[in-house]
Amino acid sequence: MPEYTPDNLLAGNEFPALVTAVTIKSGQNLQRGAVLGEITATGKYQLVDKTAEDGSQTAKHILAADVDATAADAPGVVYDTGIFNPAALILAAGTVVADVSAALRSRSIFLRAVRTL
Repeated sequence: MPEYTPDNLLAGNEFPALVTAVTIKSGQNLQRGAVLGEITATGKYQLVDKTAEDGSQTAKHILAADVDATAADAPGVVYDTGIFNPAALILAAGTVVADVSAALRSRSIFLRAVRTL
């Protein structure tokens, strides 16, 4: 069993964090917190990239656990809803939180900074 390491991805529990299963497109090794977009033609998911033109430029989910799809498509568990720490999100190079926040919010994925004491 993997060792638990707190990552501050979840930023609140006032709204339920619901999950679902998706297929992660091959050629990626993604970590928990990766923001995913859906490739329209295949229904598979990849790291959201604002410069993409295949549907994956629109943020839809946040990856709930690491997925190694380096060699082949792989199943992944993603958050459908919840409250998340924007500082813990993983995005493609050149994509920033402001690029994905409206799309996530429209899907009931809310972003809230985690305050430290």
